[in-house]
Amino acid sequence: GINRPLIVIAIDELADLLQTGGKPLDRLLSRLAQRGRQAGIHLLACTQKPSASLIGSSMKANFPVRLVGSVASRDEARYATGIADSGAEKLQGRGDFLLVVKGEALRFQAAWIGEEECRTLAGAARVSGPPALSTRGRS
Repeated sequence: GINRPLIVIAIDELADLLQTGGKPLDRLLSRLAQRGRQAGIHLLACTQKPSASLIGSSMKANFPVRLVGSVASRDEARYATGIADSGAEKLQGRGDFLLVVKGEALRFQAAWIGEEECRTLAGAARVSGPPALSTRGRS
């Protein structure tokens, strides 16, 4: 098979972007999410407003794995996780998350690193170069 590079597109504030770009952008991003996986393109999107009015069901369906932090309401929790009574509205913040895969939720605590440690890690990554990524199982 052909070895393709892994491409990750990170989108911060997806809801705001979709609100600004409207339906044409929603269709383009949905298509990229659907078809991009075959080419090794993956979307990583974040939003503080997980609602049906801002993020349509076709867009939401293209995110099979979700990390959900504290949300404002039960409705947002249900929409973000796809699970009724997920409890995401009761998360404590500060790294308290739900990992949602195939309709199952797992609560976990994410680690926090300070600004100085972040700089140290970034510096070490620059010195050692990019990681050697395995392409086994990808074609």
